[in-house]
Amino acid sequence: MTKRIILTADDFGYNPAVSKAIVDLIKRQRLSAASCMTNMSDWHEYLAELLEHQDRCSIGLHFNLTDGCLISTGKPAYELKNLIMKSYLRQLRQEDIELELQSQINEFKAKTGFLPNYIDGHQHIQQLPVIRNALIKVIHKNWPDKKPYMRIASNGLLKSWLKPKALILHLLGSDKLKKLCIKNQIPCNSSFSGVYNLRPNHNYAQVFAGFLNEIQEQGIIMCHPGLATSSSADPIHAARATAYEFFQSDEFLELLIRYKIRISMGEGNLERCKKEDL
Repeated sequence: MTKRIILTADDFGYNPAVSKAIVDLIKRQRLSAASCMTNMSDWHEYLAELLEHQDRCSIGLHFNLTDGCLISTGKPAYELKNLIMKSYLRQLRQEDIELELQSQINEFKAKTGFLPNYIDGHQHIQQLPVIRNALIKVIHKNWPDKKPYMRIASNGLLKSWLKPKALILHLLGSDKLKKLCIKNQIPCNSSFSGVYNLRPNHNYAQVFAGFLNEIQEQGIIMCHPGLATSSSADPIHAARATAYEFFQSDEFLELLIRYKIRISMGEGNLERCKKEDL
């Protein structure tokens, strides 16, 4: 039986190399969703080209608090470890997070003409304490009826146990975010993959085959493609180039056939999470 999955490219707008790679792969129908970082200074530089293909991909908000500058204050974004600490110590003001999220949504709508099809988080910050509650409140404010879907970056504790990075993501609050989505009738994925250490010396085709093997129907696989660049400002630029090369290849298409996968936009097809998914 063929499985429909959402293949999401994170970080559209991070820099030109990333944005151009994502547009190219969507044009080739190798991706089905693009997550936009609307607080980055030139995030919209290739947006017109992306919007030409919005009939074949979902376009969402990659809520960002850890790169670039915050729109609401103009101040530099948080360092990730500091953000995690502040969130768990409840030193973040929910009102400040709501204001920044609303600012990033407003920027998205101003440049695209519509609200995001879905929301996820750069470096998975959407699941952290305080932040996840701010997300729910702002979603209700902007989408009184049909809600955007939310990405849950975990498959539960048992399936994450033997994968250190996946376990960390789970323990940082993905189960709490899923429960909030269920309570507030926000659609989300019950299956997730794409986590690895982003080192360029990996055989990404082999790594991706593992993602396809474990993903379930209407699950989300995240990826981080980008054109080759030597920019030291992007710490994972080499891994991005490896991913981009793979997604252009025939090997990628052959893997989809082998694992009976069909790439889907997902919007409107994700079932609401159920308690048994927790």
